[in-house]
Amino acid sequence: MKHISFIILFITAFSLSSYAQTEKGKIFGGINSNIGGFYNSTNHKYKDDVSIYTKERAINHSFGFNFNPELGYFVANNLVVGVDFGYNYSQREEIDIETGHDNNGNEFLIDKVKYKTKSTQIKVGTFLRYYFLKGQFKPFVKANIGLLQSSIKSPVYKYESNQYIKDYDSYRKANALYTGLGAGAAYFINDNLAIEGSFNYNFTSSTSQNRYIEKRDNNLNLNLGFSITF
Repeated sequence: MKHISFIILFITAFSLSSYAQTEKGKIFGGINSNIGGFYNSTNHKYKDDVSIYTKERAINHSFGFNFNPELGYFVANNLVVGVDFGYNYSQREEIDIETGHDNNGNEFLIDKVKYKTKSTQIKVGTFLRYYFLKGQFKPFVKANIGLLQSSIKSPVYKYESNQYIKDYDSYRKANALYTGLGAGAAYFINDNLAIEGSFNYNFTSSTSQNRYIEKRDNNLNLNLGFSITF
């Protein structure tokens, strides 16, 4: 009888604790980030009556990171709604090489330009997240929407006499609307602290302050971080 009572008590305690981390009325706080670098290149070809031109853009290197704190409230068991903030930084070096071929197949250089771009973004928005399952391991889905402001500085270097010479500075600011969807999982070390990871899709639509430049971005990323509930 004592063993049965102990088993019932254990099951009851586990059932209660399985909701303890994500139960209604709790406060949620989290921080996540990603870091990455990549290389890619694109090629465009076109021709006129005299020559065939090839324009290649090579991204020699790119690096970026973001920092995203969140603060929310569990409006129901497993469902948290809140506000999120973000700071993103990225830098990349791009080289545009334009070459041509005459009718005899001889290649010649038309133009060569290098860009060193640094970009910062600050965002603020709202999010919701829903957890599944009981226990320490909890998958979740999330969605967010908000506003973003970016600043982009891009010095331009022309290739002359076998070297790059700075031509001019390009600088612009842009305002954007962003939306995102994600799915991931959290592992609760205890009732208050969890480590987590998620895959995220983000869409951004921006207009520069000059009003004639519009841009739409789609990207996927992997975020890692931690969260606390209390």
